[in-house]
Amino acid sequence: MARLTPSDLEPTQIRQVAADVLSGYEQAQPGLVSRALRWLLDQVAEVIADVIAVGGNGLGVVLLGAVVGGIALLGWRLLRRVRPDRAGPPAPGTIGGRTARDWRADAQRHEAQHAWAPALRSHYRALLADLVAAGMIHETAGRTARGYLRDVVDVAPDTAPAMTAVTAAFEAAWYDRREVAAADVRALRDAAETVRRRALVPA
Repeated sequence: MARLTPSDLEPTQIRQVAADVLSGYEQAQPGLVSRALRWLLDQVAEVIADVIAVGGNGLGVVLLGAVVGGIALLGWRLLRRVRPDRAGPPAPGTIGGRTARDWRADAQRHEAQHAWAPALRSHYRALLADLVAAGMIHETAGRTARGYLRDVVDVAPDTAPAMTAVTAAFEAAWYDRREVAAADVRALRDAAETVRRRALVPA
């Protein structure tokens, strides 16, 4: 195999190309994730620079394209897991600027249309809005479903089994895009009512 000509790409140029891709994700990611991606980016840039130095332009460009594509895919997958709430201060007793009553109305409308995934999400958001209104949790930008689960269980340990079931059902439908049926909506709705009884109804 003929030796390729040396590359004129510098490690700093390689980092910049990949950093341009990464920059679109950094604002939406938690600090720890962003720092981890940045560290990984630096390590990969060094490896690519070494390969280009001994292998030439062709192999280096292929590697650079593969790495940038990989970073874009990783960032997209992370954004699916970390969905920040709407910008700006949340209204009291709401999730996403809407009350539990609003979310329940949405859930009923989606159920009537057999739109099971949006119905499931709306029931989940209605429960969160009830918990926010009760002062048990607070809406926080970038808070994940697992984060809300920890918040609820911390203040109301008796809700752990039901709240875990609600969270798992929501994540499966909304993050993992699993197919949702009417039975899934009923199961989440029943678990949400259990959370309300144990967390919101005085003993």
